[in-house]
Amino acid sequence: MAASGCFFHGDSFSLNAFSRTHIERGPYRAEILGDAHSRPARFHLIFVEQGSSEVVAWTQQSSFEQALYDAEAWLELHGGPALTH
Repeated sequence: MAASGCFFHGDSFSLNAFSRTHIERGPYRAEILGDAHSRPARFHLIFVEQGSSEVVAWTQQSSFEQALYDAEAWLELHGGPALTH
């Protein structure tokens, strides 16, 4: 998984202004975008078909862990084998 500007402290996740993580599975890609400027911090999930910029689904969560769980669950239902970056 790739994430920029993010740090783990023990069991918690904190942001340095902005973070971005993506997961690819089958024909879909999940982008997890963290925004530390909002209080409390928000993690936006955006699902797109690979090679397209059209959003097929989106949601948000208040923790990185929940956003990652939701991304994995959605991709498991709609995608194939995991390719995590």
